[in-house]
Amino acid sequence: MQELPDLSHLTEEERNIIMAVMDRQKEEEEKEEAMLNVKTLYTLPMVACLVDEGKTVGVVYLDFSKAIDTDFLWRKWQPMA
Repeated sequence: MQELPDLSHLTEEERNIIMAVMDRQKEEEEKEEAMLNVKTLYTLPMVACLVDEGKTVGVVYLDFSKAIDTDFLWRKWQPMA
């Protein structure tokens, strides 16, 4: 764990504010780390259930429709006239 700075020159209220901010920062870093370590892929119905339960989900949508030239593929597989 990171060493705490010297807060002795601050009032108790100021120390409490700084400690609360540091705690929130640590929580956010832990959440981010957990999100980066996710190895489970969910289907759309599974994600919908998680959302319905009020859980937070991160969704990545990959659309390859523009990455593939379907017109080229269609012409390639058509019999030559």
